[in-house]
Amino acid sequence: MTTPVNDNHNKSQEANGSPAENQQRIDAHKKIAGHLETAAKHHHEAANFHKENKSEEAAKSARTAHEHLTLANETEKKESALDAVDLKK
Repeated sequence: MTTPVNDNHNKSQEANGSPAENQQRIDAHKKIAGHLETAAKHHHEAANFHKENKSEEAAKSARTAHEHLTLANETEKKESALDAVDLKK
């Protein structure tokens, strides 16, 4: 027996959550990506400062990179918690 197409579509919609929940996930992924991109930029800066023997500037860039990695990880944990709640539904 085959499942009607509409039933699969409805189950898929239920698994993905409401449009608002989906938008929340999209926003979270974009936020995570932004923090990771910023962290990468600051790591590149730190490497360049090390090449120029500018240790203080390198350390400052490395700290900023670490802060953005932390923010990305915190956002990802919140997003994972949302996914875990959805799996229980």
